[in-house]
Amino acid sequence: MSRPLSSTSTCDAPSESRLSLAKTGLQTFFDYTATNNRLEFSSLVIFSSLWEVKKTFTRDYGQLKQALAPIDVFDKTNLEIGLFGLSTVILEEWGSGMPCQVIIVTDGSPGSGPGSLTYLMQSESTALLPLPFEHSLHVVLMASASEIQDSIHLYQELVKLNGRGTIHTVEGQPSVKNVQNLFLKIAEKCHEPFKVTLSCGNLNSVVQMFPPPNFDTFALQSQTFWDDFKICGFLNTVDVSSPPTLSRHLVLPVSVSDKKKGADDSGEGVNETDSNNEDGRAPSFCVLLHGSIRVENMVAVVQVGPIWYGIMYSWADTKKKANLILALFEPGLDSIPWLGKFDLLGPCSAFEFNPYGENEAQLSPFPVRPTDKRSYSSNPVVWIKSGSLQSDIQKVLRYARKLPDKMGLFYKELNRIRRAAMTLSMMDLLQGLSEMLERECTLLPGTAHPDAALQLTHAARMITLSFSEGYNYSISALTTNFTSGT
Repeated sequence: MSRPLSSTSTCDAPSESRLSLAKTGLQTFFDYTATNNRLEFSSLVIFSSLWEVKKTFTRDYGQLKQALAPIDVFDKTNLEIGLFGLSTVILEEWGSGMPCQVIIVTDGSPGSGPGSLTYLMQSESTALLPLPFEHSLHVVLMASASEIQDSIHLYQELVKLNGRGTIHTVEGQPSVKNVQNLFLKIAEKCHEPFKVTLSCGNLNSVVQMFPPPNFDTFALQSQTFWDDFKICGFLNTVDVSSPPTLSRHLVLPVSVSDKKKGADDSGEGVNETDSNNEDGRAPSFCVLLHGSIRVENMVAVVQVGPIWYGIMYSWADTKKKANLILALFEPGLDSIPWLGKFDLLGPCSAFEFNPYGENEAQLSPFPVRPTDKRSYSSNPVVWIKSGSLQSDIQKVLRYARKLPDKMGLFYKELNRIRRAAMTLSMMDLLQGLSEMLERECTLLPGTAHPDAALQLTHAARMITLSFSEGYNYSISALTTNFTSGT
């Protein structure tokens, strides 16, 4: 940041430097975030030959601006130390799974010597890149495009090695106005408030979701997100239970002062005292909804897209404070199996009889029974240990020795083993079972029923012949003229 400004720079004051312009830009960024995304945590880290945390993660942007003021220029630009420092701070505070916005502000110089951007790009070891956590990288160069023609390719290579990121430069010559416009664009991109209209019949309210939904995920790339969330109905909390969710968001009502700031194009300021008093007197559907579902112990089913639903419920972190939360499900009509399809839900008055019964505390139409048979409702074959496989084979051989009396059980167990072996591609097991049945046929005593030998021979032959048949094929008993009484 000690690099002097260009002689053609249009600074508002001759005492301006790149460091002072960077402070001005960051103050603009903090002011925008405090106004539009006040729940966001931010931290301030500086780097040179060493790195230092000037302010840990906080929502108090006044303290961040106070920590920004005394920052001075140090000895060198060591970007490697800076990347290591920010990775350490974020991993210690949030871990690797929390998405973060990383903004690196520098004068555009690559530095010199070990740790410089030139050294980092030429070295074979790039363990710091990509950054080991979910993030969006913004590299802000406090210089115009013409001033960094020799170093811009190094920053482009940095972004390429990281796998994601954007490089920002000052439009025109560095000045207070141009720098403020640059940081304002970055703030709008990083922390633009996500506002929608929440409606239920004739009632509606403008609300803000925090954090905003991440549409970059694979599951949401092809989904349509409405600007008007519609409440379809209400369910008891015990009926919904604990459904799997895609994401959870805090729902906040948009204050009257925020609406006025968005609609005020005259340039006149807004009286904060009057707006705060008006916020307390103005009715809010969001507040009414939160209080209602909290008292009644219910959730609101919300449609946020053509085939996309979620629920709103009250969540309390303490006994005195509760928040309205929107939980988004996976897109689809049947994302929650025990609720059935969302488009088939309706009011109790639409049914001939109340599905909850006369006393609604006794009966419940949920969970909805699925039409298809679940795998866990049957008796599965488990061959994790060799003893289980040996036990199943011995059971088939026991029934084989008691033919024809145990003919039904014999073919039932035989087909069960065949389907399990086909699923696991254990063809050698079926071949071995066929040979065992042929051996059992030769070991039959002279007093054995004639039908036993015929059935064993038939079963052994059909096991090998059915290799090309599908999973659902079943080996049936051979039809003979013998009966169990002869």
